[in-house]
Amino acid sequence: LSQYDAAIDAFLRCLAADPANVKLVYFAGLGYEWAGQLPAARQYYRRAVAMAPPAYDYEVSLARLDLHEGNLKEARDRAAAVLAQVPTHTEGALVAGLAEQRAGHKAGARRYLELAARLAPEYFDVRLALGILDYSDSRVAQARGHFEAAFLSDPSRRAEVQPWLDRTLAQR
Repeated sequence: LSQYDAAIDAFLRCLAADPANVKLVYFAGLGYEWAGQLPAARQYYRRAVAMAPPAYDYEVSLARLDLHEGNLKEARDRAAAVLAQVPTHTEGALVAGLAEQRAGHKAGARRYLELAARLAPEYFDVRLALGILDYSDSRVAQARGHFEAAFLSDPSRRAEVQPWLDRTLAQR
């Protein structure tokens, strides 16, 4: 069993004992998402949304699944709807920004990602996404700053950011 399968099994056993616990439903969905079992994750996230409206975190989890599955408009729309209700929802801003970035909408991506960066300046994923966006706009110095900030925020994820740091260093 993988660590994700073990976690899913544990959440499902707890859920059997406490089926009305929305956090357990959500964490089962999260376990399935991490294990790459997106249909099961979607089922549990939808269940969590139905159990606890308003369920902004759970809605953003559904938006993240849309992003994983390439449903960029749905991901952006769902995340933007959360941001309309909770303008300080960092993960919502990140998901909306990533959806816009992947769709090639750089201005929208920048707007959402900069919001996420203002809300959580040391969030690795936000800094990495902003760095990639700046790099794609030939803003190499700004990109390097974001990549360095990403690395400093989570050195354990160095392998993810190192190729980008190398690219920006080569272009100095």
